[in-house]
Amino acid sequence: MNLIQEAEKNMRYLRQWLLLTIVLFIIITPLAAYAQDDATGTPEPTPTQEGEAPPEAPAEGEGPEDEGPVPTAVPGEGPTPVPFDIAAEVRVNGAASGYEISQAVARLFNADYPNVEITVGVSGTAGGFDRFCNGETYFNHAARPIFESEATRCEENGVAWIELLLGYEGVVVAAHPEVAAFAACVTTGQLATAWSRAAEPTAAVEPTVTPEGYEAPEDEEPLALPTANPGVTNWNQVDASFPDLPLLLFGDRTNAAVTDLFTEFATGTQGDLRTDYIQNSRYQALVDEMVGKPGAMGFFGFNYFSLNEEELTLLEIDAGDGCVAPSAETIADGSYPLARPIYLYVAAEQVDNPAVRAFVDFYFSEEGLAQVSESGYFPASEEVYAQDRDAIVNKVTGRAFTEAPPEPEPVVTPTPTPEASEETPPAEGEESGAAPDLDAAAVAFAESCASCHGEGGQGGTVGPDLYASEDVRAMSADEIHDLIANGIDGTAMPGFGDTLAAEVIDNLVALLQSWQEGDDTAQ
Repeated sequence: MNLIQEAEKNMRYLRQWLLLTIVLFIIITPLAAYAQDDATGTPEPTPTQEGEAPPEAPAEGEGPEDEGPVPTAVPGEGPTPVPFDIAAEVRVNGAASGYEISQAVARLFNADYPNVEITVGVSGTAGGFDRFCNGETYFNHAARPIFESEATRCEENGVAWIELLLGYEGVVVAAHPEVAAFAACVTTGQLATAWSRAAEPTAAVEPTVTPEGYEAPEDEEPLALPTANPGVTNWNQVDASFPDLPLLLFGDRTNAAVTDLFTEFATGTQGDLRTDYIQNSRYQALVDEMVGKPGAMGFFGFNYFSLNEEELTLLEIDAGDGCVAPSAETIADGSYPLARPIYLYVAAEQVDNPAVRAFVDFYFSEEGLAQVSESGYFPASEEVYAQDRDAIVNKVTGRAFTEAPPEPEPVVTPTPTPEASEETPPAEGEESGAAPDLDAAAVAFAESCASCHGEGGQGGTVGPDLYASEDVRAMSADEIHDLIANGIDGTAMPGFGDTLAAEVIDNLVALLQSWQEGDDTAQ
């Protein structure tokens, strides 16, 4: 019996040791595998559900040692993963419209990806397309659709583009509450009466004194001299039903994109805007000037307008289909007439760049698109943004929202040249009377403005590239003045936004003149 009991006791010990060994094996084996994975960087296999086959091993060349393309994410569901140590550059340029949006998106994106350098510049819509179609930039803001000539230049340079609708910008007409009491809604006809060039008062022209002894030929027509134009200076001249109240007008500068939009709508003709209104691109300053002035009316870009409803009132606009107030809904659905879409063009080949793809994915994510309204613009519909995201994922190139707009007639600005004689031929490599390339000169100015994007679009210095431009050297003072004031497509010069003061223009003209006259210290 003792032998049997001893054997049973030994069996119990053996079973306990076996059980302990199995438990230790179960515990230690995963820990050892985890330690090995941590040391080698090999990811832990994805667990499978019962009955499922384990995932297939990657094909040769697709394993962890092959970096391959960075995995992509669907836009709207977060940015594409980008290694934090990547050193890459994303270049954005174009119109002032949308500039604030890209700046805000870039700041948020850089919080997660600080090593991706994002440059956001302003060269105007046309200047931006020049750089975009040359392959210098990856994104272009545009306040209009791309011209066919620009699309052709892109094609010639091998730049395929994706057209995205980013949102809308609007122009509002605001007035003193006393005006809103009788003109809460103004028609296009009333705006044309108040704002067209014909409404601007002008003085009479004094007749030229006829020289003594001069006898005019019998068939000579008498000289027709302009007479004084009293202009439209009272609200009762705008509409007979309005009261006797002085008309005081305020608005953005004549060279601003907002002014172009308002002029075309109010008068029907670009450039047909009176010039005697109080101009300022600092909208809050205009609001402050209008406050307390009965009879005041002004136009502003909606994205900058700070409205105090107790001091100024937004007016509704009647373009023939009834009165419509500006709002996010009426601007997005097109019923508010003083609005236009803003576009973002993307170089299709750059979407394969991990940093660019991550940026555009973030741009059209919920957080990125929130910057449209945060920057004072009006977002498009979710259907539009879904189409944008699909175009990014599938690289859908070409026009998606627009038709080719009519292109403006080219403006040729002759350059004054000394009278040439047969004995003094033009210098080698020059054509007699050749005009400077204003677009190239504008680009030189834009590239030379190294840090002109401070608060409100001001600040910074003009770099030496401007002075090295042969096109700038060939320009007269008046041409330089027009270049800086109007840019390439009628908007304010790159870098200075709409806040470029007249004295800054004059100072730059004087500086360039000094340099042109041989004063190298002008730089």
